[in-house]
Amino acid sequence: MKITENKKGRCTGCCAAALFAGLDRTYDFLLVAPVFLHPAEKDAKNHLTNCYGGGVLYRKSRLHKKVMGACKKIVRLILMSNISRRKFLKGAGVAALAVAAAGVLAGCSDQSTPDISEKKKKVTLKYYSRSEGKIFGSVDIEVGVLVDSISYTTIQEKKPADTKDFYIVNTTDYKIPADGTVWINMNMNETAKPQIITIKYMAILGTSGPEEVAAATSSNWTKTVKVYGGGDVIDLDDVKLDGGYKIADVRDVVNGKIDEHNVATVYVTM
Repeated sequence: MKITENKKGRCTGCCAAALFAGLDRTYDFLLVAPVFLHPAEKDAKNHLTNCYGGGVLYRKSRLHKKVMGACKKIVRLILMSNISRRKFLKGAGVAALAVAAAGVLAGCSDQSTPDISEKKKKVTLKYYSRSEGKIFGSVDIEVGVLVDSISYTTIQEKKPADTKDFYIVNTTDYKIPADGTVWINMNMNETAKPQIITIKYMAILGTSGPEEVAAATSSNWTKTVKVYGGGDVIDLDDVKLDGGYKIADVRDVVNGKIDEHNVATVYVTM
């Protein structure tokens, strides 16, 4: 905004708001607040134009718009108040310094006042499980430079595909460290934890009924297997035998069925 005098003799001025809000009277504060000064008296108009001369050129920026908005709100208070010439003169010198300071701030950018909130920074989300001793991987995201934490919602949405059986331990927002790497600890879901199943071997030999295989015979055979997802039958491909034995083909019972004691009965033959 350029301070000029138009054909009708009106004068426009601007100063930074609240720089001297600690002055002793309400009128004193209003005199140094951002205002458009109406030439109620010829002397006041001449004094203002003599003090400011050509004025200060403001670039059209967000700072400029905010100052303009404040001016319009406060000018009504000024015009409705009975401000004496003495009080006006008292604030004029302070206003000149405020205008000069505001001009320096407005001139910091080539085009307008920079908006730092539009700038971005990279944050790396690293997912791991301390209890399982696993690191699943990392996901890079961009956030504003002023952002200092990542929400739990974002953390949940960015989970790698191989963490489907795991849940995030901390469900609050995560602070962004100085190095920009956020570590997210995860635990395995109870339903995803494997059951440890003990195998009991039954041998079908000849025409006699099934008999339990002696421990000496099955010493090198698979003793336990893991079953995920709460299944009730073990995968017979996980069972390793030796000594000429193999998995029997049985029809009346389910081979490898798990009982209530987490024991699976496996029928073998030669």
